[in-house]
Amino acid sequence: MRKEPRRVAALAVAFSLTLALTLLVACAGQPLPPPGGGVPEPFGRGINFANALEAPNEGDWGVTLQEGYAEAVGSAGFQTVRLPIKWSAHASAAAPYTVDPDFFARVDEVVGWIVERGMNVIVDFHHYDELHEDPGGHTERWLAIWRQIAEHYRDAPDGVLFELLNEPHDALDDATWNALVSQALAVVRETNPTRWVVVGPTGFNGIGNLPGLAWPDDDRLVLTVHYYDPFYFTHQGAEWVEPAPPVGTTWTGSRLTPNPAWADWSWDTTRDYGDELTLTFDAGWAGYFLQPFGALLGYDRLAFTTSRAVELLVACGPEADNATVPVDTEAGVETVVDLAECGGAGGVERVILQNRTAVPQTPFVLQGLELRADGQRLPLLVTETEAVEAAFDFVREWAEAHGAPPVLVGEFGAYGKADTASRVRWTRAVRQAAEARGLNWAYWEFADGFGAYDPVAGAWRTGLLGALVGD
Repeated sequence: MRKEPRRVAALAVAFSLTLALTLLVACAGQPLPPPGGGVPEPFGRGINFANALEAPNEGDWGVTLQEGYAEAVGSAGFQTVRLPIKWSAHASAAAPYTVDPDFFARVDEVVGWIVERGMNVIVDFHHYDELHEDPGGHTERWLAIWRQIAEHYRDAPDGVLFELLNEPHDALDDATWNALVSQALAVVRETNPTRWVVVGPTGFNGIGNLPGLAWPDDDRLVLTVHYYDPFYFTHQGAEWVEPAPPVGTTWTGSRLTPNPAWADWSWDTTRDYGDELTLTFDAGWAGYFLQPFGALLGYDRLAFTTSRAVELLVACGPEADNATVPVDTEAGVETVVDLAECGGAGGVERVILQNRTAVPQTPFVLQGLELRADGQRLPLLVTETEAVEAAFDFVREWAEAHGAPPVLVGEFGAYGKADTASRVRWTRAVRQAAEARGLNWAYWEFADGFGAYDPVAGAWRTGLLGALVGD
């Protein structure tokens, strides 16, 4: 799990992703091919044994793993446990970077509990913070630790998988990370030529960073991504995020939200995203501003409807051109703007609906906001559920274009300070969207702040468990 808020750079995705993901929203829900196969069966439904072995020392973060946890997970119907481990805290600082034998024995014990119950286990290299910050100074140590892990588990059953590194970020940019993946795979393959290995993109394993991942020529790889959108919902009140998103945000699934490849950069405007979008211009010249993560080509019209007459300035081209067109809407009548008139003839770089008066305005409902071309329509507002589906559509498409490896949504979860009903709805929607596209998944996490299990009561939180393994 990311221990800090997402970085702006991770959101500024490449043009190819922007166009692909944006188009996918328009056709979300169309069936996609099944995933690549061959991973240990059954692989699909998983959970993270988190905040235990990836703490500096097990127990530091309040979780100490017990055999009963493996029993509870297996009995509930989970098929895989992802096991985050801070190997870097248990290896010597100087060459040959020896892993503490007692720590190996503890990991063996936990792996054994899981394997004995017929589940797969992902041995995950977690929280090597120094590697993220200084790859040049720590790659040798990371590879040496991996050589020991690979040798140690060379005879383990096929249901033991390796994950090279959790959530590469900071100095691990695409080029650096791609080079490290190649080196680490070579080390693992010295002793484990057929071991399944889990690899994901930079940007905290963000879906938006997939275009930068150079997929290796290796047919025993699992692609992983993590999903915590919308971050302001899943991480509300999270103590490690600065500033923490405020507590009280709900998730209904039907509430409108910007297309997932667009950001809301509005100013002086109250936006009430419900089953419909209500806008209030709180000041003169205020604006509702949606910014795509790359210019969009192929469209020639912008359409929308307002619930009352509104005086607007509409902009859709580069900021430097400052091209706007005055528009007077009529209540309930669709307005269609030629993109050439609002600066978008060379590509849509923004969509701004601006108050054309010097005074605040009363609320109005905005409906049907979309880009159009002959035979095409791109909604700029989608439901929360459609946003999840569109994101996973893109993951599936990317995987199919890169040899169809099995895909694992290795982390998704909503922090416990969100209301339970919203957490359950969001969790079910993410799980269902993943499974509908043939994606495996591992919920974050078992028994801590995001946990589906209450370790004090010794019982599952039934709503979350049902969202994960129910119908």
